[in-house]
Amino acid sequence: MIKNKKLKLIVGGCSYTYGGMDKDTIPWPNQLAELLDMELVNTSSNGVGNEYILGEISKAICSYNNIGLVVAMWSEFERIDFPQNLKAKRWQYPDCSYVETELQFLNTVNANVIYDPKKDIQFAKSFRRYVNLHNEIVLFFNENGMYTKLKCLEKSLLQMMLFKQLVKSKGLDYIHCVGTNPYIRGEETAEDIKTKIQQYSNAIIDSIFFDELDETNFIGFPMIKNIGGFFFDDLLPESNLSYRVSESDSHPNTKGHKIFADHIYEKYKEIYHD
Repeated sequence: MIKNKKLKLIVGGCSYTYGGMDKDTIPWPNQLAELLDMELVNTSSNGVGNEYILGEISKAICSYNNIGLVVAMWSEFERIDFPQNLKAKRWQYPDCSYVETELQFLNTVNANVIYDPKKDIQFAKSFRRYVNLHNEIVLFFNENGMYTKLKCLEKSLLQMMLFKQLVKSKGLDYIHCVGTNPYIRGEETAEDIKTKIQQYSNAIIDSIFFDELDETNFIGFPMIKNIGGFFFDDLLPESNLSYRVSESDSHPNTKGHKIFADHIYEKYKEIYHD
């Protein structure tokens, strides 16, 4: 257990929490920590899914005391996180105990996307080596009915519920929300998007976790506009690029992240100090 006097702000998320690839962006966790006068513990990473977010937040909660607030900004429903260690093969040690010689890192698959290695050049070089493997995995899932859209949603709702149970069991102040659009990636037509939104809306309403997640601490729940919810990207003016990194990079810039930080800060005061 790591001990320090100042209250900790533990956050988790994807690029909407980490700040994306723009080095000039000051992400909302840094701005929120300043507003709260807390020490930031940021467990987020670009491109990750909700399993990663839950896992890293859970490890941080168990590593620190004096926690003032925990905030989870959830990611896309169809991101699937795989623990990976390229130097450790499951059966490579026939005569001795299994040993991992390298720290594990995570590789995330967007289960509803097939990338074109020739066109999708916006990705870092370190990612391009995984594009073919990513596509093979996604096609395998699709052909075998694995990690379907609604099952990915169901898995994310479970992870959100597990987050709530963990923080409440520890007696911690907490807030969660969704940052980026969690469902739009991979759909080819407006009609496909409309159908998916309706399917997701029905599944969220029918979820056994709905009543537990439908709480003041979950900002924007039930996450989709047509059933009364929103995600944080909805807070940014749609046609105003001054809140985005650039025309080609729709991630929020420092100005956009300030809207996020201010919104969470006001909700925190409303829940825990009014």
